[in-house]
Amino acid sequence: NEDVLSLAQKYNVKTIELGLQSADNDVLRLNEREHIFEDTQKAAQMIKNKGIALGLQMMIGMYGSTPEKDIITARETAALMPECVRIYPTLTLKGTRLETLFNEGKYQPYDLNTAIETCDKVMEIFEEKGINIIRVGLHSDESLLSDGNIVAGPYHESFKELVLGYRWRKKIEKEIIEQNIRNTEYKVIADSKEVSVIYGHKRCNAEYFKTKFGVKITVDVKVGL
Repeated sequence: NEDVLSLAQKYNVKTIELGLQSADNDVLRLNEREHIFEDTQKAAQMIKNKGIALGLQMMIGMYGSTPEKDIITARETAALMPECVRIYPTLTLKGTRLETLFNEGKYQPYDLNTAIETCDKVMEIFEEKGINIIRVGLHSDESLLSDGNIVAGPYHESFKELVLGYRWRKKIEKEIIEQNIRNTEYKVIADSKEVSVIYGHKRCNAEYFKTKFGVKITVDVKVGL
């Protein structure tokens, strides 16, 4: 509201992030979020009108959502033109209402592959709009990782790396199939920071191409990078 924004301006706040979670009002209601997407749209415009940078946080795999609904949320989020976004996969934590729904068979969390593939599509939407993606996946802090706290859901300590590796795998596999490359070496030229994700987490991409196509992936780093 105006009082909050006036206070933010008084103390020279540069960025305000809103946790919109989903653009689907049914999903928000099922997850007892106590707001609707139109509230987020209004608040986002108020923030931008004050000249404060807008950040938005969305979640994938919420109770009642689907990959298709998550992609719609990403499009609606991008339409608000935030300066930055965070993408979080939904995890089922011990002692929550979501755990009860999971145990009752009413909620089925995404498996890791579904979460990776959905995040890939969501990231593409933000990248097409030039929106800065400042986090993909949850921070691995002690409270999150305490024994038995994560009951279910697509948690991985290197979740973003898995998504980036999957994106490279798709790109390379497309070229291998189109060029009918088999049983040889395939060289990728890339920035130095891309080397680890091209090979994949624990070299999973390298093993994938070796097993499926007999192709050995090698990476040449661009000169000067």
